[in-house]
Amino acid sequence: GLEGLYKDFVDFCGTEIVTALKLMAQPSNYPLLVHCTQGKDRTGLVIAMALSCAEVPLEQIICDFARSNEGLDSQREIMILEMAKGGLHPSFVDAPADTLRSTFAYIQGKYGSVSDYLSQNGFGKDWQQQLRK
Repeated sequence: GLEGLYKDFVDFCGTEIVTALKLMAQPSNYPLLVHCTQGKDRTGLVIAMALSCAEVPLEQIICDFARSNEGLDSQREIMILEMAKGGLHPSFVDAPADTLRSTFAYIQGKYGSVSDYLSQNGFGKDWQQQLRK
């Protein structure tokens, strides 16, 4: 399900996540737009980590993530058809708060914290401070 997908993103896409965050940390890249195919999974995880770097409380990050459902509602039926082509269940269209909550718990359990995870993937304290600005 989605929780497994997000854990895989964390475990296998650290380089890509950090690449996106490094672009976000450089004001010379502003304004910028962050998106992916559905606009909630990879994008949601990258933005959640950026907000975590900015010291936004976790519950606010989760609330922001779950708002993706509202924004994508008008495209829900199209997204379900697209997901079905890949053999995915309709639930993959959703952005449930519990999915991001469990992903952050997974990061904390396996890596120590989001900050530690990012540091281990090449986005150390200096980069995180630069993004925070």
